[in-house]
Amino acid sequence: MEAFKLTVFGLLFLTPALAAAENERAKSGTLEEVIVTGLKRQDTTKISEESRQLFSIAGAADDPLQAIYSLPGVTFSSGGEPVIRGSGAEDNIYYIDSIPAEYLFHVFGNSIFNKNLIQRFELYSGAFPSRYGNATGGVIDVTLRDPRHEEFSTTISASFLLTGVLFEGQLSENSAFYASYRRSLLDQFDTDSLTEDEDGVSITDFPVAQDYQVKYRWDVNRKNSLSFIAAGAEDDLQAEADSNNDYVARDPDLAGPLSYDQGFHSQSVVWSWSSDSSVKEANLIVSHIDEFLNLDYGNEQTVNTPADRYVIRFDYGQAVSDKHHLTFGVNTSTSKYDFEIAAKIPTCSDFESDCSTADAEFITLNDEVTVKTKDAYIEDVISLNTKHTVTVAAHYTSYDYLETSQIEPRLRWEYQANDNLKSYAAFGMHSQSPELAEIIDGVGNANLDVEKAKHLVLGLEKFLSVDWLFRAELYYKQLSDVVINIQPSEPDFAERYSNDAEGNAYGIEFFLKKELSDKWYGWAALSFGKTERKDLRSGDTSPFEYDKPVIFNIAVNYQLNDFWNVGATWTYQSGALYTPVVGLDTSNQTSPNLLELLLQNPAGGLLGAITDLLDQVNLIGVADPIYGRFNSERLPDYHRLDLRAEYTKPSENGRYWKFYIDVLNAYDQDNVEGYEYSPTDREPLSYTPAGYGENIPVAAEHGIGIFPSLGFEVRY
Repeated sequence: MEAFKLTVFGLLFLTPALAAAENERAKSGTLEEVIVTGLKRQDTTKISEESRQLFSIAGAADDPLQAIYSLPGVTFSSGGEPVIRGSGAEDNIYYIDSIPAEYLFHVFGNSIFNKNLIQRFELYSGAFPSRYGNATGGVIDVTLRDPRHEEFSTTISASFLLTGVLFEGQLSENSAFYASYRRSLLDQFDTDSLTEDEDGVSITDFPVAQDYQVKYRWDVNRKNSLSFIAAGAEDDLQAEADSNNDYVARDPDLAGPLSYDQGFHSQSVVWSWSSDSSVKEANLIVSHIDEFLNLDYGNEQTVNTPADRYVIRFDYGQAVSDKHHLTFGVNTSTSKYDFEIAAKIPTCSDFESDCSTADAEFITLNDEVTVKTKDAYIEDVISLNTKHTVTVAAHYTSYDYLETSQIEPRLRWEYQANDNLKSYAAFGMHSQSPELAEIIDGVGNANLDVEKAKHLVLGLEKFLSVDWLFRAELYYKQLSDVVINIQPSEPDFAERYSNDAEGNAYGIEFFLKKELSDKWYGWAALSFGKTERKDLRSGDTSPFEYDKPVIFNIAVNYQLNDFWNVGATWTYQSGALYTPVVGLDTSNQTSPNLLELLLQNPAGGLLGAITDLLDQVNLIGVADPIYGRFNSERLPDYHRLDLRAEYTKPSENGRYWKFYIDVLNAYDQDNVEGYEYSPTDREPLSYTPAGYGENIPVAAEHGIGIFPSLGFEVRY
């Protein structure tokens, strides 16, 4: 239901109400750890004790996953999730310990993991390995570390976003555990100060974010181990929208209380085996995931989609000879969804900007849907000689609900010219099932095909010296059978969706990294790219929503002494695209009447209808916008500087305490994050944005201003 959620909920309420929080996350993407991971592509890089300074990058708020946003070609969506090389956030797939996950970030933007538990994470932005399927954009794979065989310890951390506790210790000679729990505390402050904001949305209760991770590992013997893992996260938000909201002004049915609750709980058993020489390895994972999204808003509109998912995964790898390393695996997933929908479903096109629900169809659906997928892959890494390595692989996926299957070849070639210079090329075919809301009966089109993508990557890596690395990468991505909305004016509107879009993305990325030496380290990442979508029904071609021609990140950290280090990060991005309003259409203006309101809400009685009428008097005469060319204009360029100072006091046996202060947007840049047609005239702009017609009320969404953030951590 992600597309529906973002259209009706994220765009309408969450984005305006939590713009500052999402902007904080957007810029927080400057942590070095993912840079390390991104360097090695097929390899994995652990967050070792020696690399803990990577958490000290300015603006990261001690969250290593924020590093994703510092990689070339990565930006952020309106919902705050990563957009990778011209694909939407919904085109990515996320993994936690090899199990698919619904999301990795809280509403506030911080990740759902205690940073001390992340062993590694990998970002694959193109032509990713054969073990990954059901994604056309990118892959983010998070691996949680094993418990340490050490004396029992407790780690407490707190910041403006989250506070948490981590317990860890050895239970026996061959077993250990950890348990982490974190919770946001903003809801504990005085909520009486929460007043209606300029968008007509009142936060009645601060969002509550929670997450936990529990892991127990038992080394049965030298070859076998068993792990029991539990993880979960939840975000809850209570708000209320009134007639001062621009969307409510056009659709009064959206007015009223808003309740949002999303999360998951997972339990897994993992068996791992390796031979004495480690040339053979196997893993078996059995998991259960309970996912839920509960959304209630406006005039008794509801979207509830709880799901139970069962996953079984088996992977096996073996060095067949000195020149061949063979890996294969199988994966089965069974998901049972219990849909409860009573809401207006927008019919806006992916190539149009008008997403008003005012004239949308009200759909009621109560149904149970079971979706099964089966995956298999095989991969052979062939060492042709000391310089040339070829990877030949294929991925197979069967989508039972769509009654289709895909075989996707993957190829990779590497040339190691010398110890300091490597070039590589990779090609992959990928596919992804449409979102469930797009294919279930009553809401979508069950006859849709899977979306497809072809990825091509050419790259070069060179160590300029012992502590300097340079990388350049050229990429091309071709998308086909992309799902789009069908408009009410079209004859086949009843199908609601079709595979009648295609697209492409291409660009070049540069990355320069300095390892820690001479008390400082840092990196710079620069991307030039372009991405487009074509509507095959109309023939129109337009830039993709998240097209960002230039993305630049630079970060520097300096160790002043044994206790203090300071850092700075700076980000620059091309302005986001927008579609201007060139005029107003007054032909569809209507005035609510008492009888109509009584029929809409009979439970409220006459008094409720009169109240609704009084609330809506100011809405009489609201005109519909007439949009210009889709995505024809850009917002002002985005840039921002963050600063950080950190003091760490170590003690014996790994104990320590740490205090830090981050100053976000240090020079208080007023970044414009969007323009909106504003019939309520909330703080209209003193200027006319590019492309807008004269005398059209326009409001702007702004990013966070200068903001200090404090935090501490102690381990004892």
